[in-house]
Amino acid sequence: ALAAALAYRTGVMGGIGGLVLWLVHRGLPPRWREGLMATVLVLAMVCSCEIFRATESAAATYDPFLFGLCLLAGNIVVALRFRAAVLTSALGVAVVGAYVIGSTRMPAVAQQFAMALLVGTAAFTCLACYRLESAMRHSYLLLLQESLRSQAALRTADEYARISQTDALTLLPN
Repeated sequence: ALAAALAYRTGVMGGIGGLVLWLVHRGLPPRWREGLMATVLVLAMVCSCEIFRATESAAATYDPFLFGLCLLAGNIVVALRFRAAVLTSALGVAVVGAYVIGSTRMPAVAQQFAMALLVGTAAFTCLACYRLESAMRHSYLLLLQESLRSQAALRTADEYARISQTDALTLLPN
């Protein structure tokens, strides 16, 4: 089990995670960057589930209770946009459900509780993503509105300066 955990965490996640970070550092477009980060999150869930499946220790029963940390990291720390967070969370819950539900290692009540905890974590982190995205959009619109007001004030000031420097009757400079 230790060998499997090391292989998945360092080999799979380390290699793919390192490649994704390198690509992000090279300046991927935002949609590609977000897609890759969401893919890495789902891959982390798969790797965690494979480690859970490969572990024969009785303590592995508690592993699925920690799978929600992957969702916290992806949805909150990486700050996926709402749509990507919902899709990633749904895929993550489906992956974990495939491994946990029907597991002979866990009692049925523990399976239900682990899945309920994961679904709750997914829902709350998606809500946080929605609120964060909404706040960012609102801030952007306020900044844009203020910029437009500032440009209008500058145009008005220029017009007043032109009027003050021109004789209204003859239209000649003062």
